[in-house]
Amino acid sequence: MFAEVKSHVIPDSQWDQMRRHADAYGHRCIALLVVEVPDSELLGVRVYTSEDKKLTEVVWGDEEHLGRVLARARDIHECWKQGQLRD
Repeated sequence: MFAEVKSHVIPDSQWDQMRRHADAYGHRCIALLVVEVPDSELLGVRVYTSEDKKLTEVVWGDEEHLGRVLARARDIHECWKQGQLRD
């Protein structure tokens, strides 16, 4: 999983590198854009999966929402297998 944290929503082109990393690793790797709004408990999360090349819209929530997204990412991605093959 690759992640980038910003203080505001950015255009797709500005976090393309994270998605390219996920594509390079393949194996259902995930890239996250986390938007942490200053002076707020509000968090936005955008998810990209290398398997289907789908990019979600920003979904807003709190830390629990981010925790659920991270738990799901842990459960479904297989990037670690690619890392084992390189060792």
